[in-house]
Amino acid sequence: MMSASLPLVSIVIPVFNNEEHILRALDSVSGQSYKNFEVVLVNDGSHDNSVDRARDFHDNHKEINLTIIEQTNNGAGSARNTGIRLCKGEFVSFLDADDWWLPGKLEKVVNLFKDEANADLVCHDEIMVDVHGVKNLIDHKKKYVEKNNTFVSMYYGNFLSPSAVTVKKKSLLKTNLFDEKLETAEEYDLWLQLAKFVKIEFINEPLGYFFDNPNGLSQNLEKRIVFESLILKRYASYLGKYCKYPGIKYRQRVSQIVGAVGRDYFERKDYKNAFIKFIRAFIIYPLNYKTIIYPFYLILKNLKNLKNEDTSNTTASNNT
Repeated sequence: MMSASLPLVSIVIPVFNNEEHILRALDSVSGQSYKNFEVVLVNDGSHDNSVDRARDFHDNHKEINLTIIEQTNNGAGSARNTGIRLCKGEFVSFLDADDWWLPGKLEKVVNLFKDEANADLVCHDEIMVDVHGVKNLIDHKKKYVEKNNTFVSMYYGNFLSPSAVTVKKKSLLKTNLFDEKLETAEEYDLWLQLAKFVKIEFINEPLGYFFDNPNGLSQNLEKRIVFESLILKRYASYLGKYCKYPGIKYRQRVSQIVGAVGRDYFERKDYKNAFIKFIRAFIIYPLNYKTIIYPFYLILKNLKNLKNEDTSNTTASNNT
């Protein structure tokens, strides 16, 4: 039950060498219209000026309840677990150090928890921003395909994002928290644990910005295949409670991941690795026909973009 007074929200921020972005994240927290929150910032062994900047920020914003925890470098999962164990709030909101929120985020999330008392987790839409400043809307609910079974839907595809998630702490403590042995995709493992029992509500409105950091752990493409495949295998037996042929679904999902990595390689213009991954995805699950069609789509899209660039350059030359 929600307390009669305004519930405390604990904001857990893992930090590792984020001196370029940490002030933006903290500014977005400071600007929240909902004020009953604490910030637990866990420095995961940074060797830049991230923590100094956070301390300077706190010196200038004493009204914010900010706790800075230092630990040796053990990864984002470990840093988030440290924050979860130390925070005091009824709700836990995750915020990565290179992401940031809109001012009404916490207020709208808390109001939804108040309106939907049985909800355990709330997720909102985000705007993804790449290094070139290009923005794209991420509609997380759109990926929630099996609405009658949260676990099955999560197994079929991750539809949550850390900086968009707020969850009841008591629900988090029913899980094993983030698996600190996973070098990437540790959040997907936690979502699958939670998906076994939580009720999820969505806010179909972008309330934060997700920075698509090309240097982030999620961008290590080969590790993504290894660890996401490991996670899917870990939960395949549980999927068998709801799916007649969990082994087939496992192979289908691994094929999708390998194909997605192929797409990322293609967008980086690493065409050799891209086509190796497309072929591998097809071998893993031949019914995943998109892995055969998609390379041709990407080639045509690339040619179209080049043609548009040539047209623009010609027009510009004629106008000079």
